[in-house]
Amino acid sequence: LASDQKQYRILVVEDNDTNRKLLVTLLKKVGFKVHEALDGQNAVKIWEEWQPHLVWMDIRMPVMDGYEATTQIRALPGGEDTLIIALTAHAFEEDRIKVLENGCNDFVRKPFREEEIFELIKKYLGVHYIYEDRETHEKADKVIIDDEQMADAIDSLSVELRADIKKAIEAIDFDIAMEIVDRISKQNESLAEALTELLQAYRFDTLQKLFEKNK
Repeated sequence: LASDQKQYRILVVEDNDTNRKLLVTLLKKVGFKVHEALDGQNAVKIWEEWQPHLVWMDIRMPVMDGYEATTQIRALPGGEDTLIIALTAHAFEEDRIKVLENGCNDFVRKPFREEEIFELIKKYLGVHYIYEDRETHEKADKVIIDDEQMADAIDSLSVELRADIKKAIEAIDFDIAMEIVDRISKQNESLAEALTELLQAYRFDTLQKLFEKNK
């Protein structure tokens, strides 16, 4: 986030641990104040206590789904002014209409893309970002070794290093993962560089799939 802006509060409501942690990590890294909720009931409670400017609302959740949570928030004093963007795995036109009819300002289909999240926040909150230069951005999308080479390189790591980096990736813990990659660089510099590129691009989905294959 560019400096000299108000501190925007964002609530992430999502019962899927991986999706929630990824979105929370992305938003905090940029500079937003973020709270998280595992279901709609908890979301309503947090909204009353914290009154966020924007809510990312998963639609299908246990205890209370996103439709009911949105309805309850809208009924509270000040709730009509809150921006609520639905997170939905469905792409049918009737689902889009239902989301908007139930009080959401917009929606994003899962799996979401990082750029899509930030562009919608910019659209609705009017925030300003500081962007990486093109060369840095392109470098972040480049993987130095292919998946097969990376899988072989991971197999060659010590059991301890494999377990540590896999745990950090599953937890979507960027800082811990980068610390472990620094240790990996002492055993395999090419693998460390490839993992760094994926981590800096926040490709935790790719990394998790890669480590799922490696038992």
